[in-house]
Amino acid sequence: MRERPASSFQDLGAPIDVLWMRLPKKPDDAGAALGRIEAGHILVMLDRGDYWQCAYVIEKGGFDELKQRGIAALRDGIVTVAPMLRDRIDRLRDWDDVKLLTVTVDRLRRWYRPGLLCIGDAAHAMSRSAASASTWRSKTPSRRRTS
Repeated sequence: MRERPASSFQDLGAPIDVLWMRLPKKPDDAGAALGRIEAGHILVMLDRGDYWQCAYVIEKGGFDELKQRGIAALRDGIVTVAPMLRDRIDRLRDWDDVKLLTVTVDRLRRWYRPGLLCIGDAAHAMSRSAASASTWRSKTPSRRRTS
């Protein structure tokens, strides 16, 4: 469906892209998702047990310019917003440790027709990582505590 001509989609625009990476988690780190905003930098840290899944927000299309400045520029930006990561930021050795998530905000101009109803990522953009997570959640039975 998403391979159809672009004219069937309305591009709503997105001013950002996101860099995904993982950094080690220490036993004394706070054990929850963290969002940090500081001096024009945004970092989200998701607790994955023994590591942090980190999302560092950059300007749309700014990845090539950041790569030109070098991995040290990325490390510096992250430490600016999350000084607690200073002692492990060198775990980002090179750009292979960083994945670009191109943020897209769009939707179908018409999301239905006779015999077809588009919902979820068929009707709007969704990253592969988000799609994988939502698929996993829908297939994983919930665990409830019973007393």
